[in-house]
Amino acid sequence: MTEGRSNEEEEESRVLGFDKMPGPWGLPILGSLLTLGSAHPRRFSEWGSKYYGNIFRYKMVYQDYVVLNGYEAVEDGLLLCGNSLSGRKPFPVVDHVHKGKRIFFTNCDSTWREWKTFAIRAMAAAMPGMPLKICDEGEKLISDMLDLGFATGTAIDIKDLMKCRMAQIGFRSFIDKEFEETEVQGIIDEIYGPFRSKPLSGFLFLIPSLAYIPPFNRYLDAIKRNYTLVQRRLEKAIKERLSPDDDSTDVAASFFKDHPNPDEDEIERLACLLIDWIFAGVSTTSEQALWVLLFLMKHTDQMKIVQAELRNALKDGKGVEQLYKNKDLVPRFQASIHEVMRLRPIAPMAFFHKTIDEAVVGGFRIPENVVIVPNVWSAHHDPDLWSPDPESFRPERHISGDGKFLPSKYVIPFSLGPRKCVGEELARANIFIINALLLSRYDFQLAQESENVDMEGELASILQTPDFKIQIHDKLD
Repeated sequence: MTEGRSNEEEEESRVLGFDKMPGPWGLPILGSLLTLGSAHPRRFSEWGSKYYGNIFRYKMVYQDYVVLNGYEAVEDGLLLCGNSLSGRKPFPVVDHVHKGKRIFFTNCDSTWREWKTFAIRAMAAAMPGMPLKICDEGEKLISDMLDLGFATGTAIDIKDLMKCRMAQIGFRSFIDKEFEETEVQGIIDEIYGPFRSKPLSGFLFLIPSLAYIPPFNRYLDAIKRNYTLVQRRLEKAIKERLSPDDDSTDVAASFFKDHPNPDEDEIERLACLLIDWIFAGVSTTSEQALWVLLFLMKHTDQMKIVQAELRNALKDGKGVEQLYKNKDLVPRFQASIHEVMRLRPIAPMAFFHKTIDEAVVGGFRIPENVVIVPNVWSAHHDPDLWSPDPESFRPERHISGDGKFLPSKYVIPFSLGPRKCVGEELARANIFIINALLLSRYDFQLAQESENVDMEGELASILQTPDFKIQIHDKLD
């Protein structure tokens, strides 16, 4: 150490400025748009390994972005420097409609902390009763499949059926209410609709200032009208929900116990939390559950091992909700889910973060208002962690020598730090229980038309499964 300098001063002297961070070339105004093409996590991983290292920057229009590649960089940014990186990139579609009341999209301020703390506590109170409700929705999913001719060998697409049941689980966990199927589909379409409207939403994401000019302002006004109708419908359901002294344990029950006489603003914020609950939980959990089924159907040897394990664990008349409380009985099933989450994390770039103040990550000083791209995909496919076959589906890599499930800390599908998914426990329960019900009851396969389905998936805001159909092979005893 240089005489007279502290360890902190030595470390500070080694920190590089933001202008020293490597990254692809860019043009004025456009930035790296032409070089980047589409922001795919696999491309970011390749850029990091070939050219720029685990932390690099790029520019899109006028916004600076920093990519964190590999587990160490993601951990450093989201966990060790999490508070500084806990902001969200502005998104006019949400800002125009809800004016900062959607906690999923707002920065880490005192209101966000208050509502996140409430959501965590309320979710913990709701979870003990959820396995039975999830099983109920799983049985209804099977009934829906049978109505489409599944039992007679008809090839069916279950994506919309799965999403509907996951939405009903979300509503039951939040307000202990099921909606009519046509109504729940309408709510889902309104909540997700603005994010499917390309190219307008894409341009707004890149250039938020476009929100003030046609046709973008008219597009946003139309969205606001539709969203307001959905929000009012959910506010009405919340007000009808319950009296504060009943024995219910859903999220709304916890809210009313804290706020026996809520004002309209508090009801509105709770409705916005419910919209986030559905937005962040339905498509993500549904698609992750479908990825599990798809990988097992593509690897029939692994599926047979899982099915035998599930049947053995349930042979004494146990229900799947009981099995969920005794998950150690099915280590191979758990390992298969874990491996699918490694290979196809539903949010491979963890939903973009933003610095709310200056931070030092990986030896670089990152200023305020920089968008952070945590490349979870790169950690999940890192050859240093998963050699010799990081791209292979091999659940046994998560099984210990004595046959127990051995989860890896390097598998982070629900992210890390302050923005880690609040609904992780519910999502894991959904994926476990729904798949356990299906796999223990039926031996099914990909329909012939889907045998060569592209396993890369379709990357939008989440990593979606490709379109595929399944067919019953046999009903298991």
